[in-house]
Amino acid sequence: MKITLEIEDKLTDCVEMAKAEIRELFEKYVLDNELTYFPDLSDLDDTGDVHSIVDSCVPIYTWDIKVAWFLHESEIITALENEGLLEENGNPRTNDGMAGLYAYIYNEVRLWYNNEFKDAFEANEVLA
Repeated sequence: MKITLEIEDKLTDCVEMAKAEIRELFEKYVLDNELTYFPDLSDLDDTGDVHSIVDSCVPIYTWDIKVAWFLHESEIITALENEGLLEENGNPRTNDGMAGLYAYIYNEVRLWYNNEFKDAFEANEVLA
């Protein structure tokens, strides 16, 4: 018997939501501090705002978590390794795998921030 399922990749939406919120945080940070240079992502996180944003974007429903792991398992494990959160011979799905989803979203946001968003800022396309 063959069964066809349609699943929605909500993890990609979670990453985009985090990027939008980081962009708002960035704009507020630059305006509040009257900066003319591009700050590091860690500068925006001096009060934990970046981590709070990423944490709020992690899927919480069991089905969404399972789908995210099904679709993005290797990327999630790579993100855990990049963040130093994957213990040798450890279970990447500890705590239902939510730490992995957090690491994945944070990794994606950091890459976007340091590459695409920084390029847009330097080209005067941000805050214009």
